[in-house]
Amino acid sequence: MEVRLLDKRDEAGYLALRAKSIEEHAGSATQEVLRELDGTWRGNGDLLATYDHERKSVFGAFYGGSLVGIVALDAGPAARNPQDIRLWGLYVIPRLRGTPISQLLLEQAIAWSRERQKITVSVRFPRSNKHAFRFFDRNYFSVKPANMEPEAQASTVDAVFMDYFLGE
Repeated sequence: MEVRLLDKRDEAGYLALRAKSIEEHAGSATQEVLRELDGTWRGNGDLLATYDHERKSVFGAFYGGSLVGIVALDAGPAARNPQDIRLWGLYVIPRLRGTPISQLLLEQAIAWSRERQKITVSVRFPRSNKHAFRFFDRNYFSVKPANMEPEAQASTVDAVFMDYFLGE
């Protein structure tokens, strides 16, 4: 098992996993995922090369030489505050769910966030995704209730928003 930063040579496998994740969870597709797939279908290749790896990165888990899971992170201005990392995608192929792969990807996401001296990692997913809720809850992410101040991202009727505090 290997977890590493994805690069140009991994692009086809990455896009195949992204397409599969949308097939399985159409309502979960974030703006970033839809933008990626749209750009690829329009022939704007080298998607992974456009990420500067300081602001936005995608890591992959490889098993038996194949890409079997991904985690995507954004530290850019779209994050709700400068000390936040937004986890905008975590996917593992169905036959390997329940293995340590998701955990390894999340650990890589947390390490990447700490390297950037951030305070929180946040994630948002459809309320119907019970597997995501159990996974992030088990990993000490806290639900952000809907009654927070208007400018804060918070859970809604349709979506759950969770934060992980990285500590000092």
